[in-house]
Amino acid sequence: LLMLYRSREGMRNKEVQEIYSAFDRQDKDGSGELPALEASAALRDLGFQAGFEVMQSVLSKVDVDDTGALDQVEFRKMVRMLEERDRTMFKEAFLEKDEGQQQVLRESV
Repeated sequence: LLMLYRSREGMRNKEVQEIYSAFDRQDKDGSGELPALEASAALRDLGFQAGFEVMQSVLSKVDVDDTGALDQVEFRKMVRMLEERDRTMFKEAFLEKDEGQQQVLRESV
């Protein structure tokens, strides 16, 4: 079970399939790898809005074979890293507005 969890980066099977579908839609030449431009398009298909600098930073961390292109496993890792980044940003924004640390946000008037 732990091996399955690790092989999916902690994601559900449906999430992994959505990631692979976005990957396959952008893999126009069928090479099994996405150059940075195609990877960016696949990420947009999944709803990510990361800027160029963020993309380059994450790409350099997941492109373990240093080809400048991502295979499905590297792409899945990139998605996981971007999800973690988004979660951290949302949490920080929430905590910044959480008056009295009640874990409740109130509507501003």
